[in-house]
Amino acid sequence: MASDSKVAPGATEVAEDKKAVEGAAEEKTAEDTKATKKDKKGKKGKKGKEAPRKVDDDHDDHHDHEDHYNAEHHDQEKDNNTIHRPRVFSVRPQLTGTTSAVLKKKAAEKQAKQDEKDHNHIPLTEEEKESKRVMTEASHKRMREKSKEPAQACYNNGLGLGLPFHAETGEINLTNRGLKSDIAEGLSQVLLHQGLSDPPVGSLHSLVLRTNMIRFDGCERLCNSLKYDINRVLVYMDLSECSIGVKGAKAVGDMLKQNESLLEIRLKYNQIGHEGTAHLAEGLAHNFTLENLSLKGNAILDIGCEHLGAIHFGSLIDLDLRENYIG
Repeated sequence: MASDSKVAPGATEVAEDKKAVEGAAEEKTAEDTKATKKDKKGKKGKKGKEAPRKVDDDHDDHHDHEDHYNAEHHDQEKDNNTIHRPRVFSVRPQLTGTTSAVLKKKAAEKQAKQDEKDHNHIPLTEEEKESKRVMTEASHKRMREKSKEPAQACYNNGLGLGLPFHAETGEINLTNRGLKSDIAEGLSQVLLHQGLSDPPVGSLHSLVLRTNMIRFDGCERLCNSLKYDINRVLVYMDLSECSIGVKGAKAVGDMLKQNESLLEIRLKYNQIGHEGTAHLAEGLAHNFTLENLSLKGNAILDIGCEHLGAIHFGSLIDLDLRENYIG
C-alpha cells in the first residue's frame, strides 16, 4: 500500500536556515585558521630578524674576551687531547725595526754615561757582581720552593672555583665572577712558581680578571709575583674595572720596573687618576717590553697626560687614553 509523504509546514525554511548557519560557521573557521597561520608567520619573521647588535667599546680590540679561556672550550679540547694556546708575540720588530733588548741596552749605556758624568755611581767589581748573582739565585730558589705546593694546590682545586685549571692551561678568563681580592692569593703563587721554576713549569700567558673587586691588595699580590717572571710566561693581563685605585697603579708601576714579559696591560675604569698615572709613568720609564697599555676612563686629566709625556710614554707602541678629560 503506497502512502504519500507530507512535509510539515515551514520545514523547508528551517533546513535552509540551518544549512546557511553551518556554511557561515565553516567559512569563519577557515578565515580564523588562515589568520592564525599568517600571525604565526609574522611572528616567525620578526623572530628571525635580529636587532642590530650593540658593539661594546671595551671589547673592540684584538684581545676580545671571547678569545680567552673558557671552561666549556677547554673541556672540548681536553677530550681531544689538545690545549688551546694561541701565540701572543711582540710586534715591536715589525712596527719599529728594533727589539726590547736593543732598547734596554741603549738605555743602560745612556744611564752609565750620565752616572759617569755626575760622578754619583761607583761600578761594581767582578767579585761584587758574582756575590750579587749568587744572592739573587739563592733568593729565587727559596721563593720557587715556597710557591711550589700552593701552586700545585691551585691546579688541583681549580683556583677554588672548580675550574679545569692545570699547568698546561694557556689562558684563563674570570670576567665578572663576583671575585674578591682573595682569588689573587692563589693566582700569585701560580704566577710566581711558573716564573721561577727550573725547568719551566706553567703556561699561563693570558690572565683576565676584569670586573671583579680585586682592589689594591689583590693587585699588589699579583704584581709582586710578576716581578719575578724570569721565564717570561705571562704576556697579557686585564685588570679593568677591578677598583685598584692609586695604590694599585703604584703596584703596577713598581712591577714594570722589573718585569720583562708583559706585552699588554689593561687598567680601564680603575679610578687611577693623575696620581696613579705618575706611578705608572715612573715604571714605564724603566720598562722596555710593554707595548700596549689601556688607561681608558681613569680621569687622569691633563696633569696625568703630562706625567706620561715627560717620559715620552716609555717604550709603548699603543696607549689608550680615551675618556680621561684631557685637553
